[in-house]
Amino acid sequence: MAAHLHYQERLMAPAKCQRESRIVNKLFGSAMLVAMLSLMILGFPARAAQFSIDNSDLWWTPTESGWGLQLVQRSEVIFATLFVYNAANNPMWYSATLVPSSSSSWTGALMQCTGPSFGNPQFDPGSVSCSHVGAMTFTAWSDHEGTLSYTVNGVAVSKSIARQTLRIPDPSGNYAGILSVSIEGCPNPADLGRRQNRMDFELIDNAGALTMISQEQNSTAVCTSTGDYTQYGQFGASRQVTSSCTDGSGANKVTLLYEVVVSFTGVTMNFTAPSSNLGQNGCTLNGSIYGIRQ
Repeated sequence: MAAHLHYQERLMAPAKCQRESRIVNKLFGSAMLVAMLSLMILGFPARAAQFSIDNSDLWWTPTESGWGLQLVQRSEVIFATLFVYNAANNPMWYSATLVPSSSSSWTGALMQCTGPSFGNPQFDPGSVSCSHVGAMTFTAWSDHEGTLSYTVNGVAVSKSIARQTLRIPDPSGNYAGILSVSIEGCPNPADLGRRQNRMDFELIDNAGALTMISQEQNSTAVCTSTGDYTQYGQFGASRQVTSSCTDGSGANKVTLLYEVVVSFTGVTMNFTAPSSNLGQNGCTLNGSIYGIRQ
C-alpha cells in the first residue's frame, strides 16, 4: 500500500500520468454514493478508540500447528473457542465469553460442554450440559500478537499467539474514498487539528509490494507511493514511501498503513505519518481511510 501525506493541502497522493484520467476528478455515479461518503466523513474515527481493534480471527502459535483459538469479537465482548488435546491425546474443545479486564486484556470462565451426537436426526438442546473447568485470559500486545493464558481443571497453560493468515486478499482496484486525520503532537499548538476529505485512489498489488496512487478533492497533486505488504490474519500492513507527486512535492515521505481490511466491496485502513516527515511542521498524522470499489 502506498500513501503520501502533505500537512496543508493533502494527505494521500499517489499516481502516474497514464492513470490520472481514471483517478483525477473522478465523478461518482450516483447521489446515493455521495450521501454515503458524506455520512462516513462525519462518523469515521481518526484513531482507534478503546476496544475498536477487531480481534476476530484464527489465532495460533506458528511453531505448534495442530491446535488453535478462534476469537469472534462484537463491541467489547469476545467469544473464544479453543481446540486442543487432553492427556490421552484425544481432541477437546472449550469455550469462553471474555469481557474486558483492562484496555488490552479480556477474561472469562472457561467452559466444557457435552451434548447429543451430530449424527442424530434432530439436535436436542435440552441434552447439552456445560461445566465450568477453569478460566481464560487473552491479552493483546499489538493488533496481531498476544498471549493466551488458561486453566483446565487446575492445569495452567500460557502461550504466545499470533493471527493465522489463511489467504492474502488482493486489494488491487480503483476506489472512491474518504479520509479522516488527526494532527497531533505539534510543537506549535496552533497546528493541532482534525480534518476530513474525499479522495480517489488506486491500489496495485505486485508480488508482495503494494502501490497506492491517490488524489484528494480540491488538490491538483497526484502522488505514488510503494512498500512491502504483509498479512496478519484479516489485517494487512505496509510501510509506504512516496516516490513522486505530480507537483514535485512529497518525495520520500513515509506513511505506515496498518489494520488494512480488504473486502469484495471496498477497503478500510488506518495510517500514521511520523513527525519526521518534511512538511508536517513536526506533527504526527494519525487517521483512517475508507474506500468503495469502483
